[in-house]
Amino acid sequence: ILPFVTIGEGAMVGAGSVVVHDVPKGKVVCGNPAKIIKSVSDIKCLLYPGKKYINLISSK
Repeated sequence: ILPFVTIGEGAMVGAGSVVVHDVPKGKVVCGNPAKIIKSVSDIKCLLYPGKKYINLISSK
């Protein structure tokens, strides 16, 4: 994340991403340079008893 870049509340940044612009609240960014790929609301986490959680990203 470069200096003076603001990450919005609830936003997510992918590992290794190079963030060069402000990230709006509730968005998911990744890449080099980082681009918006989804809204956090599009990501769902399911928890199964006795198993690790699985992240499911809804496709549109």
